Amino acid sequence: IGVVKLVYLKQALARQQQDELRLSQTLHYLGAAAGRTGDYPRSEEMLSECLHLMRQDPTTSVASLSTILNNLGIVQRRLKKYNEAVATLTECRQLKEEQGDISGMASVLSNMGMVWMEQGDYDAAALHLRESLRLRQVSSDRMGSIFTLNNLASLACKQKHFLRAARLHGASSHLRQSMNIPDRLETVAEIRAEVGEIQRALGDYGFAAAYQEGQNMFLDEIIQYALSPETPGESQP
Repeated sequence: IGVVKLVYLKQALARQQQDELRLSQTLHYLGAAAGRTGDYPRSEEMLSECLHLMRQDPTTSVASLSTILNNLGIVQRRLKKYNEAVATLTECRQLKEEQGDISGMASVLSNMGMVWMEQGDYDAAALHLRESLRLRQVSSDRMGSIFTLNNLASLACKQKHFLRAARLHGASSHLRQSMNIPDRLETVAEIRAEVGEIQRALGDYGFAAAYQEGQNMFLDEIIQYALSPETPGESQP
């Protein structure tokens, strides 16, 4: 009888683990979807619950856990919960390093750079974003490179390095189109606002010229440009 009970208990535990796995997968899917539509409070709630379930499950892979952490850190940044975002993304980065996941590390560094940028620490932002771009280059991650270039364009705009910002935006826009990468819905309005600010600063002709310069650059060229130090003239219309 004891053996039979043990078998039933094991079966019940397996069913419970399967139910929790399905629940965590559903929460991850719904949380990511909420984030894409801009419902960040709901996204944070779902991703946090998903993370809680994953931490309790001994079968959770490091890759799955780090994915949730990265997504949650992005949402916390959107909610301006910067201390929480830094803690979440730092844990994620450590897991990516343990895995030797270079592309994943680059993604986390890019997200951390945006957290520092929004807090006004432009030096820390530049450090993280440039390291992200270097890793993207090492791993031949062309799509990821475009996303990090776009973040560097945002940083240049914040720093009022408008010529650099126009070139980087021009390059990232052209590369997205050439690779058929759709714009992210959650960033379209932000990019338009930045481009408008840059255009007002440089004037129509100056903006068009700098934007076209960026569009004419190959990926390797724009990466080297983005990794180079800013010059004083890049802050001038």
